Amino acid sequence: VLLIHGLIKVCLQYQIKPTTILLIVLNFYVIVMLTGAERLKIAYLFLLWSVYFRGTFRYVFFSFSLLSHLQIFTLLPAIAVIYYYDDFISVTTRLKIKKTTLIQLSFLIPMLLAMAVFLWEPILSKGLEYMEDYGSFLELLNITLLIIITLVVLKNNRVRATLAILSFFPFVFLLGGMRVNMLAVTVAIYFFMIENRMSHPAVILLMLYFIAKSVEFIANIFIHGNGFA
Repeated sequence: VLLIHGLIKVCLQYQIKPTTILLIVLNFYVIVMLTGAERLKIAYLFLLWSVYFRGTFRYVFFSFSLLSHLQIFTLLPAIAVIYYYDDFISVTTRLKIKKTTLIQLSFLIPMLLAMAVFLWEPILSKGLEYMEDYGSFLELLNITLLIIITLVVLKNNRVRATLAILSFFPFVFLLGGMRVNMLAVTVAIYFFMIENRMSHPAVILLMLYFIAKSVEFIANIFIHGNGFA
């Protein structure tokens, strides 16, 4: 209930239409989290709250999200692109950086380094485990198709969105498609929301595709007792 509530609150914040919100709620990845994946569900709840709230709360909730599930660490490069792309361009072209950016980085970098020191063993063990089970070049195709959709749909953030989604490529190969594709789709939907492009036909088709996967997943639960059967 809290996950759905957080998802709806973020959608309303970006003035998403009720029919489109319904398509998002029925998304395959949302259904997967609702039927299991407890720790990932909690991590996503904190992630949604970090998007919804501003100021200090944003950083606190995102920290909680990182600590709730190691998979969220794969989101860090994309978030760096989303929030610091303009600063990177400013530094490389005009050798200038905003004071607020320096303050944020002075807080974020030590915090992430501290997390890496304390969590490097479980991160490494999980990564090796997922490499054994899921690694495949074929799984990169989904990310490639997602990039094509964002290039078609977006107007103002094509480069930023492309770089953010491209950052998932190594993680998809190393950790497996579904686990990382979920976050890549989340990033794409975020860009569609901020540009008010959720009603674009290509986005609607993408949402309908995920609903079809949701139907198949639920049917497998009733028939085989396992949605991934």
